[in-house]
Order: sequence, then C-alpha cells, then structure tokens
Amino acid sequence: VLNLQGEPLELYQAFLRLDRNGEMMSPNAFMAIAEEHDLITEIDRWVVARAIRQLGERQRAGHTTHLLVRIGPNSFSDPQMIDTIREQLA
Repeated sequence: VLNLQGEPLELYQAFLRLDRNGEMMSPNAFMAIAEEHDLITEIDRWVVARAIRQLGERQRAGHTTHLLVRIGPNSFSDPQMIDTIREQLA
C-alpha cells in the first residue's frame, strides 16, 4: 500500500493465533473446533474489540494506523458485534 500524499502510513492485518503451552497454534488447528461449538462469532467479537483498543493506543501515541480484521460471515449479522464496536469506541 502506497500513500500518495507522502505521509507515513501504518497498515497492519490482525492474525489470530492460540498460545498452547508456549507453542503458537495457527487457526487451522483450532477454528474447526470453535466452529463446531458455535464460538466463531464470540471469537470475532473478541478480536474486533482488541483491534479497536490497539488502534486507540496507536492513535493516542500520534500514529495514523490502519488495521485489517477478517471476521466470519455470521458475525455481520451478529447484533452483539455492533454493541461490541459501540462499547469499544465509546
């Protein structure tokens, strides 16, 4: 990504990992289990809330930061997702 205005641009993508006894596990290892137990939308809410907090910290430090977060399709219709976003932005 190139900023045509010449200003520094911080662009990150959030990747979910699970720390299991000091070993990092990729989503392939645990997302199927999370989906089986209907935990995907809850995980998405947690990731979005954490991303918003991180962006707030970067903004308060004077950085213009952009963060890409991938969420599952069911999270778009999850009414609690909107509440989570509102709470974090308040």
